[in-house]
Amino acid sequence: DDKYPALSGLVSRWWSVLRPSEPVNFKEIKPQGTGQRHIDIKATISGASGTADIERDAVAIFSDSQLNCLGLATFLARSTQDSFGILIFDDPIQSLDKEHEYLFVSQVVDQMLQAGEQVLIFTHNKSFWTNLQIRHAAVLPKGFKVEMVSGPTVAATIQDMDSELSDLLKRIDLIVRNPNPDVALSAANQIRSAAELFCKLLICKAESTPAGILLPSSFDGRMLPDLLRRAEPHLKKDASHSGKIRHIEKCTDCGSHHDYGS
Repeated sequence: DDKYPALSGLVSRWWSVLRPSEPVNFKEIKPQGTGQRHIDIKATISGASGTADIERDAVAIFSDSQLNCLGLATFLARSTQDSFGILIFDDPIQSLDKEHEYLFVSQVVDQMLQAGEQVLIFTHNKSFWTNLQIRHAAVLPKGFKVEMVSGPTVAATIQDMDSELSDLLKRIDLIVRNPNPDVALSAANQIRSAAELFCKLLICKAESTPAGILLPSSFDGRMLPDLLRRAEPHLKKDASHSGKIRHIEKCTDCGSHHDYGS
C-alpha cells in the first residue's frame, strides 16, 4: 500500500524532468492483484477544455520515445529511492531526440551529481558526449574512448590521444568564455591536463621505434615537470615553445593531472 504510491510519485517527478508539458503523461504504477508478479502502468491524455483527463494503459498509448523515457524515469526513481551510489547509463536517450538529450544533460545529470551519485555514461553519439563534457566542465568529467578488440579495452593510441587533445583544447576555449566564473576558473585545471597530454604525445611520437611503440597511457602517474623535462628536447628549436609550456607549469594548479587510467 505504501510502496506503489511512493514509487509513482518518484517516477512522476523524473517524468516531468524528462518530458515536461506534454499532453500525454505518466499517472501511476498500480499493483495487479497482489502486486507480487504483475503491475499496471497508467497514463493520462489531456481531455478537451473543461473535461477530465482520460486514463489509459501507458504501454497502449505511449510512443517508443515516451516508453524509453518512462523506463528511464522508473530507473531513476528506483536509484533515488535506494541511493545506489553509482549509476551506469548506456545510451540513455535512445531516440537521440535533441530536446530530450538536452534535458538529460542539463537536468538529470545535474540532479544526480547533487544527490552525491557517481555517474558513468556510455554513448556512441559524439555530440551527446561533447555536450556532457562542456555542460559539466566544473566537475572535471573524465572522457574515454572504449573499443572492443579481444575484449573491452580503453584505447590509448597516439591517434586517439591526438583527437582527445584537439577536443580538450576546444572544450577549454568554450570554458574560458563561459560567463559563469566558477566554470571559467576550472579552465586552468583543464589547461594543466592538456599540457601533460601534449607532453605525452610529443614523447611517444618522437621516441617510438619500429621495435616498440610508446603509448600515452604508459606515462600515467608522471607529473608535468617530469614530462616536460623529457619532452623539451623534442620541441621545435624555438625558445618561445619551451617558455610557453613552462609558463603553464608555473601558473596552473599542480593538483590537476591527466592520467589515462583514472
